[in-house]
Amino acid sequence: MTHEVTGLRPGQPGVMLFGSSDIAWGSVPLPFDLGPLGMPGCRLYASGDHMISMPTSGGTARLTYTIPAAASLDGLQCFNQYFSIDPGINPFGVTASNAGVGTCRWP
Repeated sequence: MTHEVTGLRPGQPGVMLFGSSDIAWGSVPLPFDLGPLGMPGCRLYASGDHMISMPTSGGTARLTYTIPAAASLDGLQCFNQYFSIDPGINPFGVTASNAGVGTCRWP
């Protein structure tokens, strides 16, 4: 599996959030408006159960990993969203991508 995020400010680090839900993160309903935190127009779409740092190269961040071939994972959904350091873009200095979702399929 490969996740690729493009159009980023070159050299700026970011974090990919992975979660099991796009409905709630604990007691926080999703999507969650990040405007009051200094990110106007941005929303949190995925629960942040896991976060992985993704460095950029030439304005692109890429993460590749292997998902085990297991029947028990069939139909499992994983929601994701990328957050990038982007000084000056907004008061918080971070931008958020749109939402992503992946579904495991067992052959």
